Amino acid sequence: MVALVGGLIGCAGDLDPVDGEQNEILARADATPLPSVDSERWRGAVAGCEGRIADGDSFGIAAGQPELVVAMHKGSVHCVDSYSAIESELADQSKSRADRLWLGYVAALQEIDPVGIRRIDAPAPQ
Repeated sequence: MVALVGGLIGCAGDLDPVDGEQNEILARADATPLPSVDSERWRGAVAGCEGRIADGDSFGIAAGQPELVVAMHKGSVHCVDSYSAIESELADQSKSRADRLWLGYVAALQEIDPVGIRRIDAPAPQ
């Protein structure tokens, strides 16, 4: 038992330290959900955001397709991609922007389905 506890403590000590900016972002419990973007606005946008995300861009969730994130500049939709693709683009630019995207994305998904992912064979709540 002592060896197990010692092993767990050793593993925890090997984790990379979290910098102050990341710690502040991750500590916020009041993450603002990403807005839902109507399908009429995002359907005509470029599919794929690689190389298209700029510092001033904001993000939303594609209405009806919550696995997609919409990138907008000054309110105008300019591309649509999967969450993971956009998160990867942001992580290359700024870890804190990627963290904020994650917080907003998760908060928005909680509003869409507050009880989490339901089993496929479970009936939808009435």
